[in-house]
Amino acid sequence: MDLLASLNIDALPEQQTRISDDRVRSALEKDPDIKLGFNACCNCGCSIDDKTSVACKGCKRVLYCSNKCRAEDADPPPIPDVGDEEEMMPEALGHSSIMCALLRLCDDDEDADERRNSKNKTAAAVGKETNKQNADDRVRSELESYPATLANIITDGPCYQEVLLSSSRSKRKELVVHVIGASYEAELWYNLEDAADAYSEALENLAITKKVRTVRIIFIGPECPKDDVNEERDMGNNTRLILETSRQNYDKSLSTTAANLLVFFNPGFTCPDYDWGSALSH
Repeated sequence: MDLLASLNIDALPEQQTRISDDRVRSALEKDPDIKLGFNACCNCGCSIDDKTSVACKGCKRVLYCSNKCRAEDADPPPIPDVGDEEEMMPEALGHSSIMCALLRLCDDDEDADERRNSKNKTAAAVGKETNKQNADDRVRSELESYPATLANIITDGPCYQEVLLSSSRSKRKELVVHVIGASYEAELWYNLEDAADAYSEALENLAITKKVRTVRIIFIGPECPKDDVNEERDMGNNTRLILETSRQNYDKSLSTTAANLLVFFNPGFTCPDYDWGSALSH
């Protein structure tokens, strides 16, 4: 999962620190939409393409128009401090060491995503074996946060207790949860069998302690699998989890089991193109 995209950032934060450079300022005046380090040289702001660009040696993501610009950006000339002309301070780097390190993590995490998505255990990983394992752990930890968060907020949230009590007293003793704007790459773990196992483990205690016989989670969104899925897990003590998916928007055309609870994770991030207006009005 791309770090910049996950933070809803499409440009390097350092882009704002380079406007003191006449070349960069001129390039931004001509085209305010350029992205330094991606479609424009991170040092001088001139346009670049994949054939002629030179990448940062560290992260291999940020681009320059030439080796000269890359070297200049790594060793900028000092400029006078506004407060004291006798003291000298380095000019702000176009590509800081912090962003370079974060983008290297980005590469590792994307490799981990690819391995999980493709189940290809031989997929190439950036860096050493420890980096590969750390990336796998970060991705799994992020994915595990979805079922864990869902279980915690439903179990302990004061506003949900009446709903849980009503579900336990109903004839079917079923709790139905709609997860709106769900994505195959986030809430559904890239793998529905693994997702069902994770949600089953996280919600087992809720089902038993709240005396709910069935927990039915329906993931709804345009980034759910094309073919609707129905996975069922035995959670023990005569309780079960049913995981369903529905590839559609949450609007008046929705045709699925009515919900007791509505949930959405990170609206605008996991499924950025989702139409939240129609979902909220519905």
